[in-house]
Amino acid sequence: MIQDIKGVFHFLMVNIRHPFIIFWMIVIAFYIISLTLTFILGAEGVLFQASFPIYIFCAVVGLWLVKNTVPYLIKLGVTRKLIFLSYGLFFILLAIVQSVLANFLMRFTTLTGKTAIGGHVFFESGSTDASFAFYHLSQFLPKDIFLTQVIVDVIVCFAGLSLTFLIGLIFYRYGLVGGFSFLATLFLLFIGSIAKGYFVDLVKYIVNNYTLTIYFALFGCSVVIYAISYFFLRRLTIHSA
Repeated sequence: MIQDIKGVFHFLMVNIRHPFIIFWMIVIAFYIISLTLTFILGAEGVLFQASFPIYIFCAVVGLWLVKNTVPYLIKLGVTRKLIFLSYGLFFILLAIVQSVLANFLMRFTTLTGKTAIGGHVFFESGSTDASFAFYHLSQFLPKDIFLTQVIVDVIVCFAGLSLTFLIGLIFYRYGLVGGFSFLATLFLLFIGSIAKGYFVDLVKYIVNNYTLTIYFALFGCSVVIYAISYFFLRRLTIHSA
């Protein structure tokens, strides 16, 4: 079993290596440009945020892996159970690697004497206008340290991988009609939660209880979502709908 998982791991790493390298070349290029402009203009903050790009990358990879790797492994005779276990472990490993690299890049900014800024958030409260500089989701936590930032990014990346992997399996198994019907159902549930006030209550709860517990709960939900994907993976064939 261990050797089989290593084999699937090797296959996935070979397939993901090219887009992984291109992604980080683009991110680092934008970072260098932003850092250079900061020194030229004499600004205090570097307008750059590495976490959101890795969130998007992981979400895209979850979809991409379904169509480009799963059918090939099934054709080679790899069992669905082995694919399920291997992909789950690979998602966690990819999330960790992406998160560590992103936060080390952000940490490098402090060595240059600058502050990384993802942007400014403006809001109104009555007649009062306020704003703050946003740089990471962990900045609102009680302890905003490097480890906390990595943990938050790992969980969000894994959540993105799990959700888009499930969506990719649905599209592959049931075609465009089944896939968009699933997304439409999710959208209607979302609209219904807003109409009933459930979504607003959830947002208020998160804001009032914003701790790592929220992210651990998100991780638990992500594990459940990934577990659900097995039921679709079990019936998957090498031919898409």
